Amino acid sequence: MIYNLLAKFGPLTIDQIADLIECENSTYRYGPNFTLFSQLQKCITNLMSDDNDLAYSPFDGRFSLTRENKGQSPVIGLDTFSRFAPLDMKFEKLGYGSQFVYVMYSKAARYEAILKGSEIWPLKVGKTNNLITRCIKLSESGPNLLTIAFAIRSDKPKLLERRIQAKLTDEGRLIEMPHRKEWFLSNLNQVKAIYNNLQRQDLI
Repeated sequence: MIYNLLAKFGPLTIDQIADLIECENSTYRYGPNFTLFSQLQKCITNLMSDDNDLAYSPFDGRFSLTRENKGQSPVIGLDTFSRFAPLDMKFEKLGYGSQFVYVMYSKAARYEAILKGSEIWPLKVGKTNNLITRCIKLSESGPNLLTIAFAIRSDKPKLLERRIQAKLTDEGRLIEMPHRKEWFLSNLNQVKAIYNNLQRQDLI
C-alpha cells in the first residue's frame, strides 16, 4: 500500500500516508484506524532498513521511492478507491445509546485535502436510528463516494446532533448550501473534541 501511494502521488509525509490509508480502510482491511499510525511507523522503518526502497528528506519530511517513480500527476477518480459493499463498512463507535449521530465524508474530497496539505475537508454530521440502513443508502450516491468515519451512540441523538452542529457553525465551519445545514469544513479530530467537551460539560 505504501509503495502504491508513493508511486501514484509522489513524495508524501507520514501523516499524509496515514490519512490516505485511513481513507482506504473503510472495511478495516488494515486493522482498526486507531492502530494505523503505529503500524505505519514500524512498516516504514522496516522498509527503509531492509529493502532500501524508501528515501526520506529531512528538508520537507517526505518519503519517496528510491527507484524511478513513474507515477503521473494525481488525479482523483473512481479508480483511486478500492471498492467495497456498504454493509462491509467498518468504523469507530463512541458513547452509549440506542441511536446514532454519525460523521461521513466524501473520499474524493478528503483525498484532495490530504494531497494539498489541508487539515479540513467537507464533513456531514447527521443522525439515524439504523446505521445499517444508512450504510446501504450511501451506495445510492455512487460507488464508494461517501463513507462513515465514526458514529456516536446516544439516546438523545437530536440534541447531540444539534449541539455539535451549533458548535461547528459558531466556529464558522458551516458550508452554505440551500436547505442543508449538515455539511461543515472540519476534520474528525475536531468533531471528536467537540463531542468530548460536551460530555465533560454534561450538555448531552
